[in-house]
Amino acid sequence: MIRELQTAEIDRLLRSEIIGRLGFHARGRTDVVPITYVFDGKSIIGHTGLGHKVMMMRENPSVCFEVDHIDRTGGWESVLVHGEFQELHDDDATHALDALLDHIAAFERLDKRPVTHGAGRFAPGGGERPEVVFRIAIEDKTGRGGTILQRGA
Repeated sequence: MIRELQTAEIDRLLRSEIIGRLGFHARGRTDVVPITYVFDGKSIIGHTGLGHKVMMMRENPSVCFEVDHIDRTGGWESVLVHGEFQELHDDDATHALDALLDHIAAFERLDKRPVTHGAGRFAPGGGERPEVVFRIAIEDKTGRGGTILQRGA
């Protein structure tokens, strides 16, 4: 059975994960890519190198973001966020990137596995591509949960 998640459950799921999928559309093309992120209670914070996705989001800042969790018992939860892409600069970018790196470090300590890519893994500020720190200003968020169907059930 599928059920709607309440606001507190949606926020809990957004806080508990570090990888979600960012969807964006421009020039007749829609793409979805995984990103590392942190939820700050009001927005999704992300980080990437200047490239295809940033160019598309600059052209059309209406984006969506999805994160889900499937546990070992077959239970699942999924959250979908709609919002606006906003580039961050100067102190805002520095604080947002610090929060993202702290979130990844906390996840690594909890999960006991290193995150091998994502924020800060391609030399922020000194890599081959200029870095872009951004937020998705949340306009709405919804969530669902349920159990994966199993044979014989």
